[in-house]
Amino acid sequence: MKIINETKYRTRDLRRIITRVAKDELTPEQKRKLTIIVTAGKQGRGSSGCCYGPRRILIRLNEEKPDRIDFAMVIAHEMYHAAGRRSGKSNEYWMRRSSRYGRPGTTFGIADRNKRYAWAENTVAFPLGHQPPPKKKPKQTGAALAMQKAEHYRKLAIKWETKLKRAKTALTNYRQKIRYHERRAAAMKQPTEQEQ
Repeated sequence: MKIINETKYRTRDLRRIITRVAKDELTPEQKRKLTIIVTAGKQGRGSSGCCYGPRRILIRLNEEKPDRIDFAMVIAHEMYHAAGRRSGKSNEYWMRRSSRYGRPGTTFGIADRNKRYAWAENTVAFPLGHQPPPKKKPKQTGAALAMQKAEHYRKLAIKWETKLKRAKTALTNYRQKIRYHERRAAAMKQPTEQEQ
């Protein structure tokens, strides 16, 4: 399973939660083919997702206050689609109201959903830590920068010298062919002029 992380959370932390849900929802063959993209969702909303066939899922995670249980449920919902189960209008209606794959409206359903995905609230086993900011490479200045640019232009000069050498060789070959064919044409013209 490939996970593409476009959020501020660490990929390994997201992978733990996604792998835990996949253990219940997918076969090993389905896991191997699946790519999950996790992006930042709109602020103030829960998680949401889309399934693009059996190989690709997009999950939107609220970065401000992520609801871990809701996140796990959305992953399960989209994996249900990716597993190839029927996704007609009536099935989607059922899924959105079920305690396993949706947001039930009843207190009993919410309690059942919270119980089913309670493991996601365990911050020790399933942390959601922030990624460290990317390190910026210091810009080179002075002699190091000048040497780097000189090396770059040296490579370009070598490339163009090679092209020039090939062009000269091609030009020499074409001039030889021109001379050959001009002589041949002249040789063919002379006998015809003498005959007349």
